[in-house]
Amino acid sequence: MLFYIFLLSLQINSLFHITDVKHIIQSKYPAPKINNIYKDLKNLDDMIISTKLSTHAILCYESNKLHIFFLNSNCITNCLWDDNLVIKQKKKIINNMMIWWHNGTQKIFDFTLTKDDDIIAFNEVLLDFYYN
Repeated sequence: MLFYIFLLSLQINSLFHITDVKHIIQSKYPAPKINNIYKDLKNLDDMIISTKLSTHAILCYESNKLHIFFLNSNCITNCLWDDNLVIKQKKKIINNMMIWWHNGTQKIFDFTLTKDDDIIAFNEVLLDFYYN
């Protein structure tokens, strides 16, 4: 029974170049949706420009779920969660990933996220990780 509980708490983290996991990302990441209120815009594709693409992805496999963190240098730019998670669950996954990252690189992490609950989770984990 103790062995079974240990397996439930195991999280595997690994860093990949974005091209190596592109097929996984495309299957999980929803296609962008654009509401076009102007029906006669012919060059809409030319108007959508990504300013900086992620070069790497950290894949975290935990409890039969695969979570993806997009990474540029030492900066997380986006999170792709395998399920709808509450902040407490996200914090646990982020904390385990941060421990793995810190043990491997000894570098400080930063983030530029846009989703409020991801920002809150990262802020709380970083404060606990680096200041406690």
